[in-house]
Amino acid sequence: MKSGVKSACRYDPEVNPIFAQWSTHYDTVILPTRPGKPKDKAIAENAVQQTQRRILAPLRNRRYQCLSQLNKDIAPLLIKLNAAPFSNRPGSRHDAFKTLDYPALKPLNWLDFEPVDSKTATVGFNYHLCYSGHWYSVPYEYRGLKVTVQATAKTVTVFYQQRQIAHHLRAKLNDRATTTVDAHMPKAHQAICKWTPKRLKNWARNIGPHCLVWVSDRLNEVKYPQQVSRRCLGVLRLSQKYGTTRLNEACRLANQNGLHRYHHLKDMLANDGDRMASEQLTLNLPQHHENVRGAKHFN
Repeated sequence: MKSGVKSACRYDPEVNPIFAQWSTHYDTVILPTRPGKPKDKAIAENAVQQTQRRILAPLRNRRYQCLSQLNKDIAPLLIKLNAAPFSNRPGSRHDAFKTLDYPALKPLNWLDFEPVDSKTATVGFNYHLCYSGHWYSVPYEYRGLKVTVQATAKTVTVFYQQRQIAHHLRAKLNDRATTTVDAHMPKAHQAICKWTPKRLKNWARNIGPHCLVWVSDRLNEVKYPQQVSRRCLGVLRLSQKYGTTRLNEACRLANQNGLHRYHHLKDMLANDGDRMASEQLTLNLPQHHENVRGAKHFN
């Protein structure tokens, strides 16, 4: 049957993946048999016949209002059926169970079985892989490699060569965002991600209002803060060399003139452009001169 064997083969049958997971969960083994033959049917039908004769027949004329009473009456008849001796060999069904089956029984797994969806995926250059529309991170060393993703209703686990390399809580359905573990990132990326938008803005606020405007505008221009966090960090660090007052003035000029790059502010500060713009030049021009004419000369 397809629910048990996915691909039938005399020598190497392929078991249904969910069925195989179930057998592993309960510590049992699935061994597909050969196809059935007409002679096999008699053995199974004989068990049905014995049950009908020894259990159903004695109860056929009784009426029951609840299932519990029916089970109560079936129990002693079932014990009697299993204790009845075999006709062609010694012992009974109960004896065979005690000898063969009972010694091999184990306690059931106390955890409920949960089906696992398994698929193969290739890790992207950004050390993330996509499952059900959501991106999950793996250690960056596995970029470009094929891995196995096993997902349950609550978790997503990634394996490489049967070794677990990542484990995440599963995102909500149709969540197109990204789940990233800091430990999966290269050290350079970890250093950048520590500078969150909130932390960058707090530093800019301490420098001055114009610097805060410049940093906020850069963060609002992009979809992901990581795209400009390094640029903002470089501009903020200019305050260590040129001071907060000069950097705030440079940001004011940059905001006025649409200067969005790091090298714009760096060059401005290096060439004293902020100081030159802040100096007010007062020109004392003569108001009475033979070459100076007023409104009366224009009709």
